[in-house]
Amino acid sequence: MKKIDLENHFYNSYILDVLEKRTVPPCYDAKTQIFKFTQYDKVSSAAIMSPLLDNIQY
Repeated sequence: MKKIDLENHFYNSYILDVLEKRTVPPCYDAKTQIFKFTQYDKVSSAAIMSPLLDNIQY
């Protein structure tokens, strides 16, 4: 069993739009699908973003 700790941070497409416009952390690069939280803290969302966004109900 795999465990994913989201720490109560949930991202939807609206948040991604805002983070993409930012040039300093926190920001999101849609081309590389990487969240940058600090200068040194980067997380790839490529593997998990699609399933997470598919399950969001607006």
